Amino acid sequence: MHLMRPWIYILVTIIFITAYQSAVLSNDQSITSSIKPTIISSDEQKIIFEINTPEMILQRALSSPTDECIIQIEGFAQTSTPGEPQVPLLGFMFGLPSNDPPQLVILNQEEETRRIPTLIPAPTWMPSPVVEDDDEIDESAHFEFIKGPLYARDGYYPENHMMLGATGDYRNHRLQTCQFYPILYNPVKGQIQLCRKMRAAVYFPQRTTMESVNWGNDRESDPLLQNQVINYDQAKHWHQKSLKPAAAMKSSFTANSQIWCKIIVEKAGIYKLDGHDLQEVGIDIDRINTNALSLYEGGESVALQKIGMADGQFDENDAIEFYAQTFKNYYTDDNIYWLSLDGPGGKDMVVVRGSQSDDLPILDWGIFRTEQEVDLIHRADFPGHTDNERWFMDRLYAPASVHYSLSVPNVDYETNKPCSLAFHIQAIASHPATPDHHTVIRLNGVQIYDRFWDGRVSLQETVTFASDVMKEGENDLIFEGPGDTESFLDWQLIDFYRIECRRKNIAVDNVLSFSTDRIGNFQIEIDGFGNDQPTLYDITDPRNPIIVEELIRIDSKWCFQMNLSSSRSLLALTETKKLKPPKIMIDTPSQLRASGDQVDYIVITVPEFKSALAPLLEERSSTGLVTEVIDIQDIYDEFSFGRPSERAIKDFVTYTFNHRASPAPRYLLLVGDASWNPRRLNADEESYGGNMQSDFIPTRFFESNVDHFEACSDNWFACIDGESDVLPDLLVGRLPARTVDQVQAMVEKLTRYSKLTPTQNMNKSVFIADIGEGGTLAFEDSSDMLIHRYIPDYFSTNRIYLSQLGMPKTREEIKSAFSDGGLTMNYFGHGSVGNWSAKSIFTRDDIPDLRESDALPFVLTMSCINGYFADPNSGNSSLAEMLFNQPQKGAIAVFSGSGEAFPSPLFPLARMLYESLYAFQNVTIGSFCTAGLFNLFSHYPAFEDHVRFYLLFGDPALLLCFVPQQVVHFAGLSGSVKIGGNPPPLASRINVMIGEDIVGSIRTISTSGNFGPIYIPADDTNTTVREGGVPGDTMQMVVELTDSLKVKLLPKIAWLPGQIQQV
Repeated sequence: MHLMRPWIYILVTIIFITAYQSAVLSNDQSITSSIKPTIISSDEQKIIFEINTPEMILQRALSSPTDECIIQIEGFAQTSTPGEPQVPLLGFMFGLPSNDPPQLVILNQEEETRRIPTLIPAPTWMPSPVVEDDDEIDESAHFEFIKGPLYARDGYYPENHMMLGATGDYRNHRLQTCQFYPILYNPVKGQIQLCRKMRAAVYFPQRTTMESVNWGNDRESDPLLQNQVINYDQAKHWHQKSLKPAAAMKSSFTANSQIWCKIIVEKAGIYKLDGHDLQEVGIDIDRINTNALSLYEGGESVALQKIGMADGQFDENDAIEFYAQTFKNYYTDDNIYWLSLDGPGGKDMVVVRGSQSDDLPILDWGIFRTEQEVDLIHRADFPGHTDNERWFMDRLYAPASVHYSLSVPNVDYETNKPCSLAFHIQAIASHPATPDHHTVIRLNGVQIYDRFWDGRVSLQETVTFASDVMKEGENDLIFEGPGDTESFLDWQLIDFYRIECRRKNIAVDNVLSFSTDRIGNFQIEIDGFGNDQPTLYDITDPRNPIIVEELIRIDSKWCFQMNLSSSRSLLALTETKKLKPPKIMIDTPSQLRASGDQVDYIVITVPEFKSALAPLLEERSSTGLVTEVIDIQDIYDEFSFGRPSERAIKDFVTYTFNHRASPAPRYLLLVGDASWNPRRLNADEESYGGNMQSDFIPTRFFESNVDHFEACSDNWFACIDGESDVLPDLLVGRLPARTVDQVQAMVEKLTRYSKLTPTQNMNKSVFIADIGEGGTLAFEDSSDMLIHRYIPDYFSTNRIYLSQLGMPKTREEIKSAFSDGGLTMNYFGHGSVGNWSAKSIFTRDDIPDLRESDALPFVLTMSCINGYFADPNSGNSSLAEMLFNQPQKGAIAVFSGSGEAFPSPLFPLARMLYESLYAFQNVTIGSFCTAGLFNLFSHYPAFEDHVRFYLLFGDPALLLCFVPQQVVHFAGLSGSVKIGGNPPPLASRINVMIGEDIVGSIRTISTSGNFGPIYIPADDTNTTVREGGVPGDTMQMVVELTDSLKVKLLPKIAWLPGQIQQV
């Protein structure tokens, strides 16, 4: 767009009928804008809006074996609560000026009552056929149309025509969802109450003073939200600070030091590092100021013992000692300790005297713990598994038993104190019969536990038993499922067991670890160390251990005095049992919190992938984006104290969003695959991925609605407004790579596409439909609705419907469509991780056979789990990730679900996705995909899991390219323009453009007579500015007083611009 001279603006008020030349789509083509409320008035106190209901269509539901019906209204979705009647639904959003809840008031409504046949219920998910392995099954068996209790209630469903739904936060703006139900249904009376027209008001509480920020100044916000937030013109100025800013997190413990040793430990114990150990990792010990030494774990200071440093020097034979505790999360079972070499100095271990007294009672026994927890079996399809245990030790599929042998020496029978067994069992199946499960536990043949229980629940209990049940030496512990319930699904998983008993204080292999719950002053005796003197530590507070000195030897025993005011944990060991860390390394903090530079495009990856990303970063920088690549380990170090965690990524993104210079980052690209087996457990099993790394950049696993399926969410990382937030504030995508070669292939694929010159071959859209129903309508009928409403006429549309083509013709046509290329491809039907349709019309095994193409399509899968990409076994890669990661074939991006999906919520997603892309030409992949998620949320707040588990495999900043049609429309303009009371000069040239805001002085002038025609220029594809408009825009004319008269049209209501810049 060429630069223009400064303008003097005059507002020209005209009544006109206009038509023009445009590079965007017009209303006489097939695209129809979404149905939305009409705003009557809108300000900071209230919104008044009106909705007119289009004609309804009553038709027999495809899935109904009787005469159950479905009511269709053009542009409306269907309610989707399982077992409840399906009625039309329209969801929309408006902005809120504050966090206080608004009030909805119905001003008036026009209603009528009609009798209709029975409405079909929304589908209910039914459990899959019983399979013990992970074989893929026919997803069509998952849903049944079962009437719930509402069908027996004499009342209308829903209860009201309009209700306020959930709220959401997007880039510090508060959004309110609202649902309109034009039809209320009474199943007992067989009648509906139809709302033909409604006028409603939403009143806002008094607004507090807040910073004003314009969405229009935030790149990509306009095309994503302007068509969805009905009061956008007002709400774009309502800015609210994040409710939970990342500044509230723990400050970085690395801020006070520049030289760190990262110490990795695998088990609990006393660790000793001498000067030789530090020299081996490259530390010059001569430069260490021993007064500056400090140790941290989990962000907290840890006491250490300095040995031989009285002279202030750290010599080769000097050492530090500290107590390390174990750590375990989903991603690691290593703990990280941080030794600062140049900080302000830390804590020293406290030393106390343990002198003997002959008058004190003797305590020669303690409480000892024997436990076993080995992670071998992964299951995550039971209620409540998010952030809880998903790894187990053994299967107990009744009738069966599991035996454990445990060695318990030096049992103390004299005190006659009971022992205890703690255990955790998870039931993973259930049956209508009650109870489902029966668990019996025996120790050395003695039954110590017997319980019947029911459901897919967690059983975590502690039972006590007499000490004489425990044997000195080897003991036999048996978990038994007798199989004597009426359920054939008595399936249990054993997580761990832990036995506590009293034992004599006798060391085993020169180590003694025990606790005591006695209260009072005692002489404690420990034995079993031979001729070596042990060192005794009180490790009750593991970060602040206490050294107990001056132990007295009596025969083979070592004795000390201790005044016990509470339970204590003690550790005694000889010098040879002090541990060396398996790994020590120097670390220079990256100071991610210190940077305040503005960034648009954040890439999180591992070091080995960084160089392969250079061409993509160069391409994105050439478009004006400020890019930054972040090492995932730096995020772990600064936001999770070195421990791998998906939470660390979320905290980093939140902190960066809130604390970097404005505008806040817009894109988040995760480069690396994810896996449910990041610790490479059970490596001997191929299905567990072997010993190959499969988790590079974690995803967020969570429990979705359908059968508690463990789905994946990448959008979760960008939801910065607390745990309940489901609307991502950044546009998120992933390159699911495991090797450098895969990264290079994906980057080449993306950069080649970005450099393409659009051709007519890209103006194609493909719709693939499974056989059967998508909720209530045939998959092909639903696909036809999307085509009719959203695909422009100048696009060629290829329908590949299984019901029409059969097999193998359908598969052949799909493969040809991928190879021929196009702009978009849509699949609607049943799916599994690697298949489309129970008939396997297209599978991951077909992808390598596809031909290479430049015009690779964007693919939307409206199905179940095509996007479940987190399997550690590369042979079980998801269809979605394989379509994207294949070199120069398949898809340029795939938007797919990683969870079990209900059909109805996917329609609003697809509708807004295609409307945003085709009608508004919002060609940024991440933006139009996220627009679809927002529309899903506005219709179905209860299905927020669908918003979470839809994933973008691809670059969210990529722009789809195609050849837009240029359409010329002609019309006259009623009225004439007078400037200073005089008409324009004869033969004046009038240039008309669409722009942004008016600047400069504005005044109204009179109009009369006739004037026209007027043209609006087509979009110039050589510029970054999007010109043009669509019919129906309400416009104002602005006159430029120059040698040749120029007129600028400013849309006020209906036009959704692309990326607009002032010209």
